[in-house]
Amino acid sequence: MSGPISYARMDPYYEALAAEQQAQENEATGTSQSTGAPETLDAMGHALLEIVEQAAVARGVQLPARRVVYPAPIPADCEQVAVLFTEWSPTPGQDGPTICQPWRWIAPFSVAITRCTPAAPKMNKPLSSVTVEAMMAAAKLASDDAEVFLEAMTRLSEVGSDVSIVTNAPQGGMQTVEWNVPLISGGSFL
Repeated sequence: MSGPISYARMDPYYEALAAEQQAQENEATGTSQSTGAPETLDAMGHALLEIVEQAAVARGVQLPARRVVYPAPIPADCEQVAVLFTEWSPTPGQDGPTICQPWRWIAPFSVAITRCTPAAPKMNKPLSSVTVEAMMAAAKLASDDAEVFLEAMTRLSEVGSDVSIVTNAPQGGMQTVEWNVPLISGGSFL
């Protein structure tokens, strides 16, 4: 048998106060009140960075210590993970009135993992001065970083259609692998 039942009146202002506090918290963190998903470019960038970090751990890949969210472009002049954003665009393109279809917004993001390359030629020497082993090591780094991005892709709910992973050749002692992924506001992080 359970204890006595207690009846109490709900505070009529409690729900309104709780909703107002939640709205302020969502505005401060850039998340949606209805889904809790990130909805500002900055919040989406930080959520994407967190997903890349988790994917790297899952793949056993050590990422560079410097990690930033930044408006594109950024120079690839040091070892870093950079989540870059450029704009908001409506999607899909509208052919007529949007009476039945609400506007959705898409943000093109790029994530770049830049590392010092083992395949850097000696000062004033051609690429042929780089050993085959060093070139193979550079290819392994690029392949591992591409696998991190493939793993991260599986952790997103919905993305735009123009997704790519680009493994750039080393330049100036650095090499960068870039993941281009359009994220949908309120849809990519569910």
